[in-house]
Amino acid sequence: MKKYFSILLVAALFVTLFTVSCSKKDDTPASTPKVFSMTTSFSLAFNAGTFSGTFTNADNLTALTLMLKRGTDDYQQYEIDFNKNGFSHAINDLAFDSFTYHYEYVVDGATKQTDEQSFKVLVGRWSTADGGHCEVYNADGTGHMWDPADDVNEDEADDFDWQILEGTNQMVQTVYFQGGQSEIPQYCNILNLDATHFHYNNEGWRAEYNLIRAE
Repeated sequence: MKKYFSILLVAALFVTLFTVSCSKKDDTPASTPKVFSMTTSFSLAFNAGTFSGTFTNADNLTALTLMLKRGTDDYQQYEIDFNKNGFSHAINDLAFDSFTYHYEYVVDGATKQTDEQSFKVLVGRWSTADGGHCEVYNADGTGHMWDPADDVNEDEADDFDWQILEGTNQMVQTVYFQGGQSEIPQYCNILNLDATHFHYNNEGWRAEYNLIRAE
């Protein structure tokens, strides 16, 4: 009889422990859902723009589209190949122009989009790293350049007109010296141009300029 009672006691203890164990397991809070995010960047050289980015928690990302608008044109749609780490996509016919873009993406069946980014490629102020040479490019195709290293101030700058030859990486600067009395066209090859760097050589002056965006 004592042996039978002992067996029942052990069995009851086992059932109790198992019930407590199950109860503890069921009480464990669910893990926090992973939130998808993306960080993007853009670079431009030789009329080709490279759009790239990295992802966080991209397991549920199923589609990614680049929406790109040149000037006042309609948006063009580019389907982007990607992996769980990120993406890189080149477009070879951007030219040196202004454009607007954003991304549309699908996560867990819901379509969302990033904020719009606007980029004016050459317009703005540029200078060498030491500030010894400065150039300004205006949206209307005018500009001016001066050399603080030679004690020349901006109000004494030489004016010029500029244009990018369509379908090329060549820029023409028409520089007006001595208050416009001397007009000299200069042919320049753009070696690199992105949001912060402008690198070109001037064939006529046999000079090379490596500028950074000053504003």
